[in-house]
Amino acid sequence: IASCLVGSEMCIRDRRVGAGLTYRAKQNPEGSRAVYASGFAVVDAMAEYAFDDKTSLKLNVSNLFDRTYAEGLYRGFYTPGAPRAVQLTLKTRF
Repeated sequence: IASCLVGSEMCIRDRRVGAGLTYRAKQNPEGSRAVYASGFAVVDAMAEYAFDDKTSLKLNVSNLFDRTYAEGLYRGFYTPGAPRAVQLTLKTRF
């Protein structure tokens, strides 16, 4: 199984954006070379805006394109990967 995780982030004054890519080559359960799940790539994204030194708003999206993929593959069943998830966070420091 070949896996790869790549990430990047860019900052411009009060804004930050980032992205990550997870790739996995095709996989097959142990002991069975006839059955396999196709390889896949999943993209994550992040954007953050800082209102000031103490307050920021961040948006994270996992599995941006809502890919369906096999996270784990076993004889007779597979574990599906996580669907798209969106998280919005408001952070303030006192």
